[in-house]
Amino acid sequence: MPEAENLSTRGAVRDDKAEVLEICERVYGERDYLPEVWDNWVSNEPSSGEFRIGMLDGRIVGFYHLTYRGNQSWMESLRVDVDRRRMGIGRRLTHDALDRVTAKGSRVIRLVTSQRNLGSRGLFREQAFEEVTYPHYMKFDGVMHPSSDNSLVRNPERDEIVKFLHSSGSLGGPHFLSPLWWRWWEFDEMMLDELLENGSALGLGDGGNLDALLLLNTTSRFGYKNSVQITFLGGTIQTMYTLTKHIPRYLDKTSGDEGITGYFSIPARGSEAEMALSQASFEDGTNLVVVQKILT
Repeated sequence: MPEAENLSTRGAVRDDKAEVLEICERVYGERDYLPEVWDNWVSNEPSSGEFRIGMLDGRIVGFYHLTYRGNQSWMESLRVDVDRRRMGIGRRLTHDALDRVTAKGSRVIRLVTSQRNLGSRGLFREQAFEEVTYPHYMKFDGVMHPSSDNSLVRNPERDEIVKFLHSSGSLGGPHFLSPLWWRWWEFDEMMLDELLENGSALGLGDGGNLDALLLLNTTSRFGYKNSVQITFLGGTIQTMYTLTKHIPRYLDKTSGDEGITGYFSIPARGSEAEMALSQASFEDGTNLVVVQKILT
């Protein structure tokens, strides 16, 4: 523990790549997504994100990434080299992150980890983080074939979407947390506009009234492979299932020219959305936990 007190941090640079990816390999093998987002993260300006490197005895021993959105912050990819575990490095890096987001004026910081990662959950519990939601990663690999056309499935206008969200309570206070890629933010009209600008909305209903709503976004703009993220914002199991089966018909604006490698969604455990995805043959993935710490 005393040795970790000598830890220093700095911003990541391109020359760190080999050493950082070597640590990723030792921690997660080929399952780590960080190699795919490296170029995106290392080029981030401090105003939108920070990739921080932990140094000890002249070597990289750990790192983490921060993303800022308004007065909210997101921490991800906290990694400690396997040869430097149980020295307090993870705790020191977490303290460093808390100091940086507080200086930025953030009122809350969040992160996500696997429910099975008891060590990580314990670390953040010690730092007064609170577990706030338990989402379930689900995926569909390969080609998704559309159902027969349904005239009630369409791309709704923004004012219709806002009306639906207000009537369902999604835009009331406090806002619920919704994932944008693997980062959970409070859902508001600013986030809605961001999702619509870079993706598509798919609704079910007629006469200007929606019965179900989902949003489609690709992850390539985060530097990741071109998957489609599905975010459900309301509906019954059956209406959400109907929308899911029509997704391939409505990807023109979302998919670009790169082609789709798969689909995924991260609904709350036990939710109607989770059940609808199961009916649509999405595979079960990791059970997650989102934790947060209120700063002000």
